[in-house]
Parts: sequence; C-alpha cells; structure tokens
Amino acid sequence: MSDIAMLVAEEYERRVSILRKASADAYGVSQERIDEGASVLAQRLMKQKRELLKWAWEPKSQVGVAASTSFFSA
Repeated sequence: MSDIAMLVAEEYERRVSILRKASADAYGVSQERIDEGASVLAQRLMKQKRELLKWAWEPKSQVGVAASTSFFSA
C-alpha cells in the first residue's frame, strides 16, 4: 500500500516539475521567479488562515462564549 502511495507521489512531483518548466518556457519567466511568486502566495494564504482561526477561536457574544466553554470542557 505504501509503495503505491510512493509511486503516486513521485508521479505527481514529476508532472508538476514538467508543467512548471513548460510554463516558465512559454511565458519567458525563470523558475526562480515562479518559485518566488508561489512562496509569496503561500505566505498570504497562511496569513489569511491564521486570521480566520483567530476569528473563530475568539467568541464575540455571551452565547458564543458559553458554547465554546461547553464544547471544550468535555
């Protein structure tokens, strides 16, 4: 079972690599520039995720506080 998962992961990585190279060649952009853009996008997504989690973990009303307390007390 783990062999199949390993093969699938390797095939995915191979295809992603091929697509990145093809898109870089098609648009005349270097691979480093594509990786830089991907890292900036990943940072923005992580920031939004943290803000959403912060919003979800801080109840704003008495009902939300009570629900949170009863949920996490179990």
